[in-house]
Amino acid sequence: MKTQYSKGWGLFLLFCLFVVSRASGQLENLDLTKVHANRDTKEFSDGKNNVTSYINAVLKAKTKCCGSDNLYVEVKVDEFGNVTNARALMGKNECIKKSVADIIKYIRWSTNPETDTKPIFYMPIKVDAGECKGNPDDNAYAAVPPPPGWQKSTQPIISSSTPSKPTPAPAEKPVTSSEPTPAPSATPSPTSTPPSQGNTTNVKPSPTPLPKVKTASTQEYTTCQELPKVLPLPKYKSQGELYPDASHRKSILNTQGPINEVVDYATSKSATALMIKTQLRKNGICGLAQVLAELTVQPDGSIGGYRIFKTNTDKVASAIASAMCSIKFKPLPRRTYYIYEFKSDIDCPGQPRIDLEQVGTYFVAPEKGIRTRKQEDVRRQIDN
Repeated sequence: MKTQYSKGWGLFLLFCLFVVSRASGQLENLDLTKVHANRDTKEFSDGKNNVTSYINAVLKAKTKCCGSDNLYVEVKVDEFGNVTNARALMGKNECIKKSVADIIKYIRWSTNPETDTKPIFYMPIKVDAGECKGNPDDNAYAAVPPPPGWQKSTQPIISSSTPSKPTPAPAEKPVTSSEPTPAPSATPSPTSTPPSQGNTTNVKPSPTPLPKVKTASTQEYTTCQELPKVLPLPKYKSQGELYPDASHRKSILNTQGPINEVVDYATSKSATALMIKTQLRKNGICGLAQVLAELTVQPDGSIGGYRIFKTNTDKVASAIASAMCSIKFKPLPRRTYYIYEFKSDIDCPGQPRIDLEQVGTYFVAPEKGIRTRKQEDVRRQIDN
């Protein structure tokens, strides 16, 4: 019995490996001419596969890339769902970054007319290209060719999450109800089905809801939440002995370092201030509201998190959460941490007005000039 159980278990493992390898082989050869991907869910229209799994399968089968990485990819599409440009804004492995951009260029994307108002969207991808085996060509980049028979789409692809036509109620079967039937002259209720009058395509549909504004809470890569004021101490992890390239020894070059991108509102400063004042007033705040916070601005301009440093009252601190998460900035090339101070007089009936010019600010930038390099410092670096 023990020998038979071991053989049966071994056969079961072989069967599982066969099924997994077969499924992986089918995924990497997915016919992109017959399926498209949803920009919100990142799922293919076949209902079986998703974009991340497909990218990993193609990387393992058709590239020399290996290892793992976390990417944040910017994708630009045209009105037909074809990718016009794709680039990885974050990531460490150049082979993976370039290959993933190649693979995404051949995926056609659907559009939801209610929410997809911009041609650019962003997506995080956890990449697992397999373990590196120490070969000389590991992570040697080569352009990924287009799938067989691939062509650009010439028709827009509408997301299946938005039905194109409302499903009419069947007219043959009357609805039975215990309540008395209203007289013919009575005004029909809003839920009743209007009678058919000729061509049903001319019937005016129900009012279309306003386009939904994407905020950080609707993105799959982050959730807007309050961050602690005190960060935990990072744990040191040695990377071994690191030495500069030989060409950089005994060299010195004064150059300008990286410059932070200018953070700008997606709408306007006055519109953002009005939005914050309205939300604070709804939460019962009147009079002075002053907040000093750090905002984590994601590359798409949404707020991924906020850290409150100081407020004028505890009530303002508890009511500012929804307003902080609703601020929207213009897209940035990378995640940016922005010191943000809001100071406003929220007018309420019977509330005296406040002169904001007489209210000081919490954040004061240090007025410190640029330290000039001493000649002995330069000489010491050259000698080392």
